[in-house]
Amino acid sequence: MEYIDSYSRKQAIDDGILIDVSDLAKANGIRYPVAMTNSLYTLLTDGLVGTLWTFLERFSEMARSAKGDTLTGFIVARGVPVHFKALAHPGDDMEPVITIMLEEED
Repeated sequence: MEYIDSYSRKQAIDDGILIDVSDLAKANGIRYPVAMTNSLYTLLTDGLVGTLWTFLERFSEMARSAKGDTLTGFIVARGVPVHFKALAHPGDDMEPVITIMLEEED
């Protein structure tokens, strides 16, 4: 199979499409690198890291009991339900990674 073009996770992080939140995720007990879409990150932070921390804390709890490579759920952030999905998948070098996005994103 011949690839015409590819867009790596690293490129998406460098371009700001994905935001690397691995350090905060690790502090919440998530052992794999975690990135989230810019739109979810912006919605959760909006200048308030506490909401991102709470999200990752709750996500970590949900992920421990998840089955399979996709997790969907929601949390309430600033009184608004935020529906998300998370995918566990191979990264650029085939290492396990997690990408979290809004439910309607790909």
